[in-house]
Amino acid sequence: PTGANSPFYNNSTRYGLKYAVAEQSECYGKDKIIYGVPLYAYEYTTNSNLPGASITSANQVLLKNVNPSAYGRQWDSDSNTPYYYYFADGVYHQVWYEDTESLALKYQYIKDQRIKGVGFWALGYEGNNSNIWNVFARQPDNQSSQLPIVNFSGSPTLGSVPLMVQFKDTSINVPTN
Repeated sequence: PTGANSPFYNNSTRYGLKYAVAEQSECYGKDKIIYGVPLYAYEYTTNSNLPGASITSANQVLLKNVNPSAYGRQWDSDSNTPYYYYFADGVYHQVWYEDTESLALKYQYIKDQRIKGVGFWALGYEGNNSNIWNVFARQPDNQSSQLPIVNFSGSPTLGSVPLMVQFKDTSINVPTN
């Protein structure tokens, strides 16, 4: 069914951020968990404009190509995630994505839970949307709650096995250990 690619349900019994943090904390501890923020969306073709509709096809869409203002942003209060829909070529299209409101809810939860930090997949997918970065910006009066923001790249990304990869770490607010 259609729905959020990174849901933030209000309880921890359905698979989403709260469930994942609770489950992974039991195995690894919160100081080892990094939340992966998807800077992409999913566009589903479906038979309805309602959340949870049957999917005919699904495609990943870069966040910079998401255009809710053209169709009207909707809010799914179940997953705390925005989406929009449109009708074209005889089928409905639903696009589920992240925005500043959904990310702020998740980031506050991450800070409250004191997990290790935040990582993004993948930098550049957001385009010129600087509002997203404002959600994670340092707040001078509350520096003690600043979590690391993980950012790394690897090269090469394709090749034969075994593949030797060189990583470049440009993370910020990184702990020294």
